[in-house]
Amino acid sequence: MKDEEVAHQYAISRTYPKFESAYIARFVLREVEGAFLAGLNTGRPQWHDLREDPTDIPPRKDDTYSVEVWAKNARGHYGTAVFSYACLKDDGKYNHWIGTMPVLWTELPKVEE
Repeated sequence: MKDEEVAHQYAISRTYPKFESAYIARFVLREVEGAFLAGLNTGRPQWHDLREDPTDIPPRKDDTYSVEVWAKNARGHYGTAVFSYACLKDDGKYNHWIGTMPVLWTELPKVEE
């Protein structure tokens, strides 16, 4: 089921069955659907596609020299990847991926206890 269909079913189940006018019913339904979709999208990870924008690299955190992210490589395998802001002795590059070259990356989720 698509997100819009789930939002529509949720809105129907949470709104009153009858309103004074059809206009009010459509308005309330649209508002509940919009709120549902906004909440749904907020909780999802934001994937960055390096095929579309190769310069879309992870942001630097404080004074750290590397950032670990969740990534998907060209073969479709998921795992962690590290992006470094330090100079690599082997090739002398700054701002490079260590280990694997992902095609997609997202921030690692924060686990709260």
